[in-house]
Amino acid sequence: MENTTSRFKLTIVKKRYREWLERANDVDALALIWAVNAVQSGKAELAARYIAFPKEAVIDNMVDQYAIYKWELETIVTSLLTTSKDNHRNGRYKYTNLTKFESLGALVNLLREMENGEYAMTGTADNIWEEMYRIGQRQFAWQRGYNAEQLYRYA
Repeated sequence: MENTTSRFKLTIVKKRYREWLERANDVDALALIWAVNAVQSGKAELAARYIAFPKEAVIDNMVDQYAIYKWELETIVTSLLTTSKDNHRNGRYKYTNLTKFESLGALVNLLREMENGEYAMTGTADNIWEEMYRIGQRQFAWQRGYNAEQLYRYA
């Protein structure tokens, strides 16, 4: 029963993640991603021209409730540029709000929940090293310093 519940929850999270990306304008979304990175890289005054963000999001320590990791930004850029856009419809059509830090924060939380759910569905104690390898491949280059090529190669 738990596996069925987990699979159902994962399906919902994936749908919400995809919808965020489908309803986002790529250029505005990339500007939001840049601005969030700027907020957390000592350039909050530049980012303030483009997005609204809580003062608590201006951090220099990546162990914080507002922390968004560079490798997560890379994953989102890849997802954004490889997701087909939703067709605009008349009536109550929803757009992704790309002017607030919280919008990207919500997407990052969906990404984290999705990754955790996928591992919970397939991960076992026997393949923990495979998961460590996957995580290390994502994080290591970013922990060594800024890596702009990683973000923009998918464009």
